[in-house]
Amino acid sequence: MIKEIPVEIIGLIELKRKISDSPEDGKTPLENSRQKAKNYYQTSGMLVFYCDSGLYIDGLQKNYNQQY
Repeated sequence: MIKEIPVEIIGLIELKRKISDSPEDGKTPLENSRQKAKNYYQTSGMLVFYCDSGLYIDGLQKNYNQQY
């Protein structure tokens, strides 16, 4: 589907710039995606699409926010 769109899609490797780590302290995968996309945009000056996934475990409290 995207072959018809006149844009070039590249990954971070093709960017060949150092990009600082983005925080992942959002409460949802969408918030984390926004943080990363803003960071990558500020570093590259290019439009950014970013997708972050989350791991959901049945029985785990929703507000469980401990990082290991």
